[in-house]
Amino acid sequence: MTKKPPTLTVIVPAHQAVGEIGACLDGLLAAGFARDEILVVDDGSSDGTGDIARASGVSVLHHAMAKGPAEARNAGVDAVPSDIILFVDADVVVHQDLRQRVLEHFRHDPHLAAVFGSYDDRPSKASAVSFYRNLLHHFVHQRSHGDAATFWTGIGAVRRADFMRLGGLEKAWQAIEDVAFGVRLHADGGRILLDKELLGTHLKVWSVTSMFRTDLVGRAIPWSRLILFHGGPRDDLNFTIAHRISLAMVALMGVSLVLMPFQPVLAIGLVVALFGFFLANRSFLSLLKQRGGLRIAVIGYGCHVLHYLAGGLGLSWVLLTEYLPRRWRRQAAGLGGSGVDAGPIRAASRAARSPEHGVGQ
Repeated sequence: MTKKPPTLTVIVPAHQAVGEIGACLDGLLAAGFARDEILVVDDGSSDGTGDIARASGVSVLHHAMAKGPAEARNAGVDAVPSDIILFVDADVVVHQDLRQRVLEHFRHDPHLAAVFGSYDDRPSKASAVSFYRNLLHHFVHQRSHGDAATFWTGIGAVRRADFMRLGGLEKAWQAIEDVAFGVRLHADGGRILLDKELLGTHLKVWSVTSMFRTDLVGRAIPWSRLILFHGGPRDDLNFTIAHRISLAMVALMGVSLVLMPFQPVLAIGLVVALFGFFLANRSFLSLLKQRGGLRIAVIGYGCHVLHYLAGGLGLSWVLLTEYLPRRWRRQAAGLGGSGVDAGPIRAASRAARSPEHGVGQ
C-alpha cells in the first residue's frame, strides 16, 4: 500500500507588508504551491496588505489588531490541518525548488521534526546597509552546522504535530520566538535540519538605526537571556574563535577612542583593533566586496562593528542587571550559583551573532 504523501500549508504572517507581499506570493506560486496551500495572516495591517493577498487568490486570516509575529503564526497553524507547516516571512521571495525540497526532507526522514534554510547571496540592493545585513544572514547560515539546535521561521518548516505538542511559539520571546521554539524542540528530542540550499531573497530595507536597535533590543538582549538562564544553544551558528576575536577588537576600539584624548599613544591600539577586526572577518568582507563592490564592503565593515557592539552591549546589560545580581542573591542566601555560566566572552560572541537567527515580521 502506497503511503499517503504529507500535506503542506504555507503560513505567511504579514503586517504592513504592502510593498512586499505581492512578490512573496508570486514567488510561492512560482515554486509550485497551490493557492489553497497558502494562508496569509494579515496581522492588523492598515495599508492594503490583506487586499493584495486576497486578490492573488490565497486564503487570508485577518486580525483587526496586530498581535505580533508569534501569535500570528500560531493562529495560522490553528486554522489549518496540514501535516507540515512552512513558515515564510512576507518580505521573502522563495526559490523555485523550495516546495520540492521541503517535502522531500519530510518524506525521506520520518524522524525529522523541522527544517529551515537561509537568505540567498543576492539580497535586495535597496541600500548598502540592507545589502550588508541580508548578506550577513546568508553568510552565517551557510557556515553553520547542518544539525541545528534552533529554528528559524523566515523560511522554516515543522511537523504540525510537534509544533502543537510543544504549544507553538511563545510570545514572551518576541523577536526570537522561533529560536526559543527550536531550543525546546531540540531538547524534546526533535531533529532539526539546516538545509543550506533552501533559499529565498530577502526584500527588507534596513537603516543603520533600525539595524542597531534590532540587534540590541530585539536580538542580543533576549538571546543573552536565553543562553544564560535557559540553556540556549551554546555552539550553534558557527561559533568560532573569530567571533571572540571580533568582540575583543570592538571592545579595544571603544576603549581606545574614549581614552585617546588623554593618552594619544592609544591610537596604536585603535589601529590594531581595526586591523584585527578586518582579519577576523576577512571572509565575510571579501564576500561583501565580491557581491556588492568596494563601497558596500567599506560600509559593511562599519555595520559589522556596530553589529558586534550591539551584541556585546546586550550581553553586558543582561549580565550586569539580571544574571550577576541573581547569582549574588543566591550566594548570599547560601543557595549557590544558578543559570548557565557561559562566560562573558563566549556568551557575548554568541549574542553578537544571534540577530541573524531570529526574525519577526
